[in-house]
Amino acid sequence: MPVTLAVVLPWGRFHATPWDRNVNEGAVEWPPSPWRLLRTLYATWRSRAPELEQGVVAGLLGRLAVPPAYLLPRTSQGHTRHYLPDWTSGAPKWDPAKKEFRLRRTDKVVDAFVVAERGAELRVRWDVDLAAAERGALAVLAGHLGYLGRAESLCEARLLGTDGDAGRPPSLARSAWLRPGDLDGAPSTPVLCPEQPLDLEALTVETATMRTARLLQPAGSRWVEYPTVGEDTGPVPSARPPRRVGTRPVMVRWAISAPANPPVTAAVAMADVLRGACLSQFGTPSSTTLSGKHPDGSPLEGHRHAHYLAHDEDGDGLLDTLYVWAPGGLGPQEVAALAKVVELRRRKGLPPEDYRPCNLGLEGAGPAQVIAPRLVGPSTRWISATPFAPTQHPRRQDTATFVDHQVRLELGRRDLPEPVAVGLVVDGRRRQATEFRRHRIAERRQADMRRAFMVQVTFPVEVPGPIALGALSHFGLGLMVPG
Repeated sequence: MPVTLAVVLPWGRFHATPWDRNVNEGAVEWPPSPWRLLRTLYATWRSRAPELEQGVVAGLLGRLAVPPAYLLPRTSQGHTRHYLPDWTSGAPKWDPAKKEFRLRRTDKVVDAFVVAERGAELRVRWDVDLAAAERGALAVLAGHLGYLGRAESLCEARLLGTDGDAGRPPSLARSAWLRPGDLDGAPSTPVLCPEQPLDLEALTVETATMRTARLLQPAGSRWVEYPTVGEDTGPVPSARPPRRVGTRPVMVRWAISAPANPPVTAAVAMADVLRGACLSQFGTPSSTTLSGKHPDGSPLEGHRHAHYLAHDEDGDGLLDTLYVWAPGGLGPQEVAALAKVVELRRRKGLPPEDYRPCNLGLEGAGPAQVIAPRLVGPSTRWISATPFAPTQHPRRQDTATFVDHQVRLELGRRDLPEPVAVGLVVDGRRRQATEFRRHRIAERRQADMRRAFMVQVTFPVEVPGPIALGALSHFGLGLMVPG
C-alpha cells in the first residue's frame, strides 16, 4: 500500500544545498533528497515527538529508505547575494579620511533557492507497506514538521490516504511523477538516498564529523539518478504577495555597528543625532512627519509623527538598535530617505558617554509588530526602558502621586486605556533615572536637572505598543517595554 507525504511551502521557496556542493555554487537540491527527508523525520522525532517509541520510528525510517517517487509543483530558480562582515580578518581599521572604523574584508554568500507559487505543494510517495503503528508515527511526525532543508524553508506536511493523486492542488496540475531510473535517454539529476538496510548512526552524522573523516558524502548513502525537471513544468506564477493598498510602514529599524556600542544612558543623544541624519537625507523642504513640525515651523500635535528611539535589545546595558516609529505612517519618500541613513557621524562637544559615532545596518521597514516585536507586546504590564520625564512641574504633591497623575495624563493624550496602577520602579539592579542623559544636544546641559522617573504601568487588559510617554518621548525618553 503506497505511502504519500504532502509538503506545502507557504512562502513558495525551498532552500537546500546538495551534499557535494558549496553554498556559493548556487546549486539547489531539488527535489528534496530521500536522505534529507529521513534526517528531517528523525530530527523531528527527537525534538518534537519524543513520546514515539524508538523501535517504531526506527522501523518506519528503515522502510522509507527506498527511493521514492516525486510529484513536483511548477518552479523556477532564484538567488540573493549577501555581503557579511569578516571578523576573522582582524579588528576594524581606522580610516582617518572618513574618521570611522572600517572592516578589512567582507565575505560574499550566495543564497540560491527554488521558487514556486506561494502555498505550492510537493508530494513524495514510497511504494512500501507500513504497519499501523508506523503509519501513525509518520502522521505524527508530518504534523510536527516545521521546515525542510534550511531553516528558511518553512513547510507544513501531512500524510495522505492511499491514493496519492487524490485532491491535486492547481500547482501540481501539469506535473508528473518522477521515478528513479525513468530516464529514456533524458538528462538526469543525482539525488542522495540511503543504502539498505538503513544505518541510523550513518543517517544522523554531522557534517563536521563527515569532513573530519575526509568523506565527500555520508557513509551509508548512495546516489540515485532521477529525471531532470524540464521546461514542461510551465512558468511559475509571481511569488510576490499581492500589493496591499492603503497600508504604509510605520517603523524602520537599524542595527548599530561600532567598535564600542554606546551605553543605554545615551539614548537621547543617539536618537537626536539619528533625527538629524534622517532630516539631512530627506532634504528640503523638510518632511513634516520626520521633523514633527508644520511648514511654518509650528510643532505638530497628536503624537502621530516620528519618534526616534534607541533600545538595548539584548539587555547588556549597551544600545544595539535604533528605530524611527511614526504611528501615522511613513510615505515612500520618507522611507527612501531613511534607507539612505548608513552612519551617524562624529559630533563635536559630545563626550563618549553621551554619544558614539557608528555605522547603521538597515534591518527592515514595515508594521511595528513585525519590525519591533519586543516593543509591541501586547502586555498588561509595561516598565520603563528609559526614564519617564513629566511635562509639568510638581505642585504640592508627593512624588508618587505626581508621577501617577502625569503618566495617566500622557496615556490619555495617546488614546491608551486608563491604567489600574502606576508605580515607581525601585530596583537596585536597574539603572537609575539620574544616570540617563535627559536633554537634547541643542539644550543646555543644565537640562539634566529635568526630573525623570523609572515607572511601571499596569493596565486592566493587554495593550499593544510601542509606548513612549512624557517629555522628549520623540527623542528616546519615556520608552516602555512589556514587563
